[in-house]
Amino acid sequence: MKKFLVILLLCVVLFGGKAFAIEPVTAAIVYEYDISNDSGGPLTTLIPTYAIRPNVDKIVGYTVMPTEGQVNTESYVGLYDTTSSALSGEKLGELEASDNASKNDHFIRPKKILNGVGVRQGARTTVIVFFIRT
Repeated sequence: MKKFLVILLLCVVLFGGKAFAIEPVTAAIVYEYDISNDSGGPLTTLIPTYAIRPNVDKIVGYTVMPTEGQVNTESYVGLYDTTSSALSGEKLGELEASDNASKNDHFIRPKKILNGVGVRQGARTTVIVFFIRT
């Protein structure tokens, strides 16, 4: 019986992390890319690939808020994985806030960018995209 307990204890010590899917957590620097739309209409923007790099960076979240000093009624944002200004790629996320309010969304698992990031935002809003470099 003692042998069994010793072997069990040894296995828990050696392989416990793998058995419970515990992996070491490494800290990541979170970068941000800001886009402001001061106009009275919606804005479509392709974030440059030197800012958020395809197949390297991962989106961890985004925020939409009214541009400072502006009154707006269209606080919305859509994020797309695309290289086209027609935003024909995969939708990464969509968010809408009430009038003159801010709202954010963060992904449980960071989303890898395959092509590029396209952003569609409402009038008089600022969008912040948060990402990590891997």
